[in-house]
Amino acid sequence: MKYFAVFLAVLLVSSAVAQDKVESTTGGVDGLLGACVDAKNAFSGVSNCPLRVSLCKLADYEQEMKRDCPKTCGFC
Repeated sequence: MKYFAVFLAVLLVSSAVAQDKVESTTGGVDGLLGACVDAKNAFSGVSNCPLRVSLCKLADYEQEMKRDCPKTCGFC
C-alpha cells in the first residue's frame, strides 16, 4: 500500500507538469510582501497542493513544493 501512495503522488505531480505551468497567486502587493499562498492550477484555478501534501517531506520534491505549495507544506 505504501508503494501505491508513492506511485499516486508521482502520478499527480506528473499530471500537474503535463498540464503546463502552475499559475502563481502571489501577484501585486501580496507578492511583494511575500504572502504565504499556494499556486493555483492554470486550468482549474484551484490549488492541487492538498492532494500533493505527501511530497512536502520528500527531498526529491523539496524545491518544487517550496515554490508551488509553501502554505500547505508549512514552508512559510
